[in-house]
Amino acid sequence: MPIPDPARPWMALLRPSRPGVLADTATDPHVIAEVILRVGEQATAWAIETAYEMPMSDAVGLSGRPSDKPPRNEKAEVFGLWAVIVLGGGTHPPTSLLTRLVNGVLDGLPRMLSLEQSFLGLQTAHAYFVDKLFDALGADEAAQSTHAAMKQISLDMTEGLHSLSARLAQRFDAERGRWMSTRTAIEHETTLAVLTEDAVIDIDKASDRLGYDLRAEHVALVAWSVGSTTDDTKARLCAVAEQALRDLGCRSALVVPADPGRVWAWGRTDDESRSLAEEPTVPAGARIAVGLPAHGVSGFRVSHAQAKEAERIACSVPASTTSVFDFHALEVFGLLSPRPAALSAFVERELGALAHNGPTEDALRETLLCYLENDRSLSAVASQLHIAKNTVLHRVRRSEQLRGRPVQQDKLRLLVALHVCDVLRTMGVDAPDGPSDLRRAME
Repeated sequence: MPIPDPARPWMALLRPSRPGVLADTATDPHVIAEVILRVGEQATAWAIETAYEMPMSDAVGLSGRPSDKPPRNEKAEVFGLWAVIVLGGGTHPPTSLLTRLVNGVLDGLPRMLSLEQSFLGLQTAHAYFVDKLFDALGADEAAQSTHAAMKQISLDMTEGLHSLSARLAQRFDAERGRWMSTRTAIEHETTLAVLTEDAVIDIDKASDRLGYDLRAEHVALVAWSVGSTTDDTKARLCAVAEQALRDLGCRSALVVPADPGRVWAWGRTDDESRSLAEEPTVPAGARIAVGLPAHGVSGFRVSHAQAKEAERIACSVPASTTSVFDFHALEVFGLLSPRPAALSAFVERELGALAHNGPTEDALRETLLCYLENDRSLSAVASQLHIAKNTVLHRVRRSEQLRGRPVQQDKLRLLVALHVCDVLRTMGVDAPDGPSDLRRAME
């Protein structure tokens, strides 16, 4: 057993709230044994239990208890073990422990772009452990010199964090140097440079690096994974993006992984007025968002921004069952969607019972939208929808009854409401009990 440090009496206060913590861990038993030799079993168990309860910190990958992961998380535990050694006055944590901690942080940086988010996450975790220790100290009525103890705790943890950050930065620089020498890194860095607004780009040099002609007509897309990522997610999404671009008629493609669950892609196209008459093939578990064709470097950026906007819209409707999100079809909806509650209320007011979900209402809205877009031509609507003129007229009149006013009234508002309702239905948002369910789906 370690000899108690009289200068740090608070270590004796660190005890888990339940027995058996050390029997249920994700960390290498040899690492835990080293920590026990430094601070004892009770403090070690307290560190693991506290780490498990730590709120999520996605930037560092130290999440303690997300519902979709195992009950124990080694990254969180390793941070807790490091913290309790620092709290005990250990200026040199075991090498095996420190290596695991640094590797755990770097694992959360697949793009090797910046440590800023990771440092912020470490500071958050550091503050959490200090607060927990202060709680333990404050709960002990027999604790002496509480103010001095808190001061020493803060000093120890701050110095430990500075030392850890320095080591992490050193490893990061070395890893980034190796990563930057790879083809993937060169493509990624070049793509980011091209996407930077107002950046001065040597188009020929950048095209050579990317193996893709930046002077061409482009269509951009974003492909992302639905659910948790695995080791093969990146390769699978790259294949999804390449196939989607082929389905769109693109002759060449640039596919760049953005993060473990997302890729960016561009394809060379000759169709300047493309819209998704036929949806690309997308397998289960994946989604794609597609921008409009645009020319040159500026078009490379614009189409990408449009694809990301379509992705944003897709992710704003969690109930969506659609796999392909086309900016051309979603642009108007996107302009309105930053205020979803107001948008759903607008649809309710304009459509009334016409917004109900059902085959009858769906057919009425489709017919009415086609009727308005064709300047109220019965012949044009009948031809386009393959129905009789009398059926068109009947559906328009029935739509007016459900809406509560004639279609000539507030035509622009009616067109927008029909379009928004159609987009929501296309994305899989249903309102079985009436228009008010649109609002719940958008909130």
